[in-house]
This record gives sequence, C-alpha cells and structure tokens, in this order.
Amino acid sequence: MTFDYLIVGQGIAGTVLTFKLMQENKSVCVIDNHHHLSSSKIAAGIVNPITGRKYVKSWMIDDLIPESRETYFALEKLLDIKVIHDANIIRTIPNREAQLNWERIELDDSATKYIVDKPSLGNYNSILKPLFDFGELTKSFRVDMKNLLASFRDYLEKDKRLILEKFDYNKLIFDESLIEYKGIKANNIIFSEGFHATQNPFFNYLPFQPAKGEAIIFTLDNFHADKILRHKQFMVPFGNGEFWSGGGYEWKQLDDTTTIKFKDNWLTQMSDMINSKPTIIEHKAAVRPAVKGRRPLIGNHPRIKNVYIFNGMGTKGASLVPYWAKHLVSHLLRGENISDEVSISRFLSYYE
Repeated sequence: MTFDYLIVGQGIAGTVLTFKLMQENKSVCVIDNHHHLSSSKIAAGIVNPITGRKYVKSWMIDDLIPESRETYFALEKLLDIKVIHDANIIRTIPNREAQLNWERIELDDSATKYIVDKPSLGNYNSILKPLFDFGELTKSFRVDMKNLLASFRDYLEKDKRLILEKFDYNKLIFDESLIEYKGIKANNIIFSEGFHATQNPFFNYLPFQPAKGEAIIFTLDNFHADKILRHKQFMVPFGNGEFWSGGGYEWKQLDDTTTIKFKDNWLTQMSDMINSKPTIIEHKAAVRPAVKGRRPLIGNHPRIKNVYIFNGMGTKGASLVPYWAKHLVSHLLRGENISDEVSISRFLSYYE
C-alpha cells in the first residue's frame, strides 16, 4: 500500500494535521516515538484571546477560536472523549501602568467581545492576597492535550496507522514521485516533530530557537475553581481539585530535567499570590519548538517537492494548530497559496 501522506511526529501539530487529512479521505501513516521531551504532552492547552503584559489581542484570534472549537469538537466526537473545557480567564492588573493598558484594550471595539463587563474573582477571592485591580476574559478555553494525544494515539494504533519508533532520516529514499521509508511508501512526507526539527537535515536551516519550559501540577486544601487565573503564575483548573502552573524559558539545557531554581521561584511567587500553601503533585519539563519571529513554519522543501514541514507553533499551539493545519491541507489538496506570514519561503536566504 502507498499512503498519501507520511507524517513524522504526533504532538498536537501532527495529531491535528493527520485528522484534517483523514477528514479529506486521505490515507495517512504516522511515525512517532512517544518522545518524553514533547512540549505538547505537558502544555496547559490554553486558548487565550488577550495576552501579554500589555493586554493585546492574540494574533488572528478572531479566526483561530472558531476553527479551534470546530476541530476539537470533531475530535471529541471521533474519540468519544472530552477535550474542550470552557473557562474564563482572570487577568490581574498589578499597577497603574498596566491599568492604562487594560483600559486601552477595553476601548478597542474588536476586543470588547472577549472582555467581561463586570469581572468576578469567583472562588479565588478567598485565597488571593490584595490586588491592585483585575479584569476577566471570556470565550477562552482549555484543551486537554494529554487526553487528546493519548486517545488519538490509541485510535491510530487500532487502525494500524502508527509506527512506534524514532525516525531515521538516513533511511528515507526518494524514488521519482514517491518517498520510501523502511518499506513504507508514500506520495508525500510532512515533518511535525517539534524541536527535533533542529536535527532534521531537510529543515535544520530554519531559525528554530527551542526553549525548555517547566510545569507543576498542584492542589490547595479545600479549594476548587472553574476559572483560569493569570497572575504572577498561572493557576489552570485541571479537575479533581488539581491545578496546572508553568512557564519559563531555558535556552541552553534542552532536556526534560526539572530544576530546583524553577521550583523555588515558583513557590516564592505563589506565596506572594495566595495565602494557601500548594501541595505539588507533579513537576515536569519539556522543550518547545520556538521560532525566531514567533510565527509557524509551514511549507515545501525548497528543492524536494514532496517534503513538507508543519511546525513552530510555540506556546500557542492549542489555538494555532487547527487553523494552520486546515490552511496547509487546502494548499496540499486544492493548490491554495501558503500565507507569506507562515511560509518557510520567508527564510529561503537561510537555505541558500
């Protein structure tokens, strides 16, 4: 059998892209080694309409949210699981300068649909130390990355569309219009391998800037919440009284080793935030496929027509991947041009 597409990597990018191609009745085989460094596996999966310290609308968020919801709902139906968890986001406002930035976004007509007129801290009111001010966002949600990736993995295995191994670039053979990998033939290959693309001989010229992040799962005594809190640290409800919190950018030590430095800094900031002591359940680390310019990397290899990359979604993968996966599929199947903002052609000079 010759597959239409061979996809390398089953993080959130590879998972959603595979699903989109299957919706178009294309045959897909996925190669993945369940790598523990994958950032998708420890990400909170937050889709957030207004981000950053200056409270600005997320890039293309008006288009990203509807496509994300439609895609994840379809995956829920296919896999019979719950993926989308709606949750407003509390944004704390630390000082007068930040308050002016919040007032500015409140005056932006295109952003008002994401801002709650009468914000409420909800249950956080009982544990938070005094705040300068706060606002609240709506239309935000969390994607259960861990459940989604594991369930889709099981689906692929049952359908015999998954090969569990580390991809060996040296075993890839090009034969006229086909590619062959260890006896598997396909018309095209798409690399969605996260930060491992830095070792990919076809795309290692691209300006990846991989960064390690860390995440902590914790509980608080007798405390539950249904909103996400963005203060000095995140508090993201994961159900059953558990919360996710994470962040950090480590550019040199690119591994899954957790650090005392991150943990101690996190504990200090949490003690500045709340009057309750957290109990740490789990501490994890992974490497994000960050990219210079913070825009995805999508497109065809400059010289090999059936070799593609779909990567570089960074910290906003939960919102970016569905929209841009649909975009790439439209290019592959209907010849639509890839947007200049994400096309790897913008880095052609790096290749030459």
